[in-house]
Amino acid sequence: MARLDSPCSPDTSAKPSPLPEIERVEPPVVAMEARLCMMAGEWGRGLKRAYLCEFADGDDYKIAAAEFYAAYAGHLCAGGDVEKAKFYVGEAAKVFPEIRMQMLDDPALGVLFGSAE
Repeated sequence: MARLDSPCSPDTSAKPSPLPEIERVEPPVVAMEARLCMMAGEWGRGLKRAYLCEFADGDDYKIAAAEFYAAYAGHLCAGGDVEKAKFYVGEAAKVFPEIRMQMLDDPALGVLFGSAE
């Protein structure tokens, strides 16, 4: 049996993090990934990043999440999924209320606000 102070004893000082790897990433990187996913149309991956941004401290991260949700809502409107788009418009406004005016002026969301051409 190995003694506790022997070189063969297990190292208990290094404990694994209880957080998944994505949650250990710095918020600026997650926000950048959300924005890149928005531009690339990688909606599933971007939703995960946007969700994480909601809980980071700082407006830049909340803006990244809100912009992603608004863009995703526009994508959903283009595909005819208006009900789901309404949900994500609400999420964007909840995360960063100042985005409301920007969403009202967004032609991709016009069907939601009665301004579709």
